[in-house]
Amino acid sequence: MNTILTLTDQDFNPDASAGDRENYYRRGAARAIVRDNVGAIAIMHAAKAGYYKLPGGGINDGEETVAALHREILEEVGAKISVTGEIGIVHEYRDFCQMEQTSYAYMATVEGELGAPELTEKELTDGFEVVWVDSVDKGIELIKTTLARDDIGLKFMAKRDLAILEAAKKLLV
Repeated sequence: MNTILTLTDQDFNPDASAGDRENYYRRGAARAIVRDNVGAIAIMHAAKAGYYKLPGGGINDGEETVAALHREILEEVGAKISVTGEIGIVHEYRDFCQMEQTSYAYMATVEGELGAPELTEKELTDGFEVVWVDSVDKGIELIKTTLARDDIGLKFMAKRDLAILEAAKKLLV
């Protein structure tokens, strides 16, 4: 898979210092642009916390990337999916918390009927809900509202998701 973006703290603050990235906690994640049978796209809305993100999340130890994607989409969206293509990889070096995250992004379509999401306690506390938007452009518009937040973790997330959506937009033309 091709790298579509590499992010560091310096992308948000040019004066930020880089840490010893060799010793960072490493996390893999799987994310997707999930489309339903009419082409609408799933976006996760953390209503109480006030932000938007793409569905997906962490890869467990020993778990294959695509298996993690299926699990995460079922948990967050309540959907069984078919992976229809690769979008690319986003590397994040979050110096502020000494974490390196690699997100593998895919295109996927919903298979069958939607079920109920199985959200974590934190996701429930944040008021997570699935919002179906009619276009990638609408998804970009929503994610951009997250980019405007002061929280650097949310800024990383928004920049990552915007890069994935922009790359997906090129694939959907």
